[in-house]
Formats: sequence, C-alpha cells, structure tokens
Amino acid sequence: MPRSALRFSDLQIRPSIKLDRSLCEAIEQSYRSVINDIGPEEYIYVLSRFPKKLQILTQAGTSWLIELADRTQFLFSILESYSTGHIKIDEKSQKLIGAALFYFCNPYDIIPDHIPGTGNLDDAYVVNLCLKELQKVAPDLILHYLSFKNESVNGPK
Repeated sequence: MPRSALRFSDLQIRPSIKLDRSLCEAIEQSYRSVINDIGPEEYIYVLSRFPKKLQILTQAGTSWLIELADRTQFLFSILESYSTGHIKIDEKSQKLIGAALFYFCNPYDIIPDHIPGTGNLDDAYVVNLCLKELQKVAPDLILHYLSFKNESVNGPK
C-alpha cells in the first residue's frame, strides 16, 4: 500500500498535555515580543545553546519531544543555510525562526524547561506558531521541508 504524502498538519507537534488558554496567550505574547526585539545577541545565544538542547531532546523517549527536536532542527537548518548564503529568506521569516529558536533555547521561559513532563510544552507551542506563520509568509520553505521528508520516508520520485 503506497504511503501518503506529508501535509502541513503533519508538522504540528501534538503534546499529550494541553495548555490553558491564558497560558497560551502569555506564551504567544512573549514570542511576539522576541520577534520584535531579536538582534545579533539573540542569534549568538541560539548558536551557543541550540546543540545541547537538541541533544537532550533527541534522547527523550516521548514522541512529541522527538517531534519538537525534529522541527527545531529544521528551523535551525534554515537559518544556517541562510547565514552561509545557500538560501535566501525574507526578514520576517528570519525573525519568526530566530525568535522561535531563541525561545526554545531559553531554559527560563514561561514554563521553565527543568519542570519534568511539562517544561517544553511552551517551546512546542511557539514552534507550532512559527510554522503556522511561515506557512503564510514563506510557504516555499515549508514545501521544501515536506518534500524532503516525503523523499526520506517514501524514497525519491
């Protein structure tokens, strides 16, 4: 039986625990403020912290944490490709991705990362927001990722 192609909805991280509406609003407000204020210092912070946090998540046995690691690796690879001149992305996409990765790397965000079982829920929420925004402002980035994932699952066409 042929496997179906991945869709944007397949990118959404689905933790088993749902966040309260007021908490979602606080997380979104925090993310939006980082989008507005992100600068070189925040990008340097991401570069210094991202590998360690990614390593911790990839060792997790929980499926949604592994999804979070996968999605943040995708976002990081976009910025990396942009910084080396391999791809071009608009300023809004840069800020969306940079802010999501900064939020992800910050251990003392709305839900501190050291809280077992729930410390990364806000990170997953922010990454979902970022992907949703990217789908609107830079759908080619998302399509490229989906086609790459489809090839890795189904093999090249």
